Amino acid sequence: MEYGNGSWGSWQSLGGASYSAPAIGSWGCGNLDVSVAGTDNHLWDKVYTNGNWGSWTNLGGTLYSSPTVGSWGANRLDVFVEGPNATVYHDAYGGAWSGFQTMNATTYYAPATVSRNPGQVDLFYADVNNAIEDIRFG
Repeated sequence: MEYGNGSWGSWQSLGGASYSAPAIGSWGCGNLDVSVAGTDNHLWDKVYTNGNWGSWTNLGGTLYSSPTVGSWGANRLDVFVEGPNATVYHDAYGGAWSGFQTMNATTYYAPATVSRNPGQVDLFYADVNNAIEDIRFG
């Protein structure tokens, strides 16, 4: 459903199968990525560009939480998830997906991310003692 010209449009099914809340990131004007944990526990991503939705793409991984998506600039997305052994994992898009890499952080909850400046993204997570941790990239 889109909002424009003072009113909401109609609902549009994006298909797919998810066990998580969707995470949305915008990596440029008019471009969106929707990321979800699929029923196979993989990260699935769908791109909206040039007024159209693409197909769902399986980005792999093993997800134990909803993803979180941040963007610190044009053509850049950072996705964080809780994966095996309660470890935080990161996958980045900058023209192509980098593949999952460990963040050497342990959590029992879905992480969160935000970009406060171009070229920077912050990752927030609750550690095993439930203390909130923040790490900044860029």
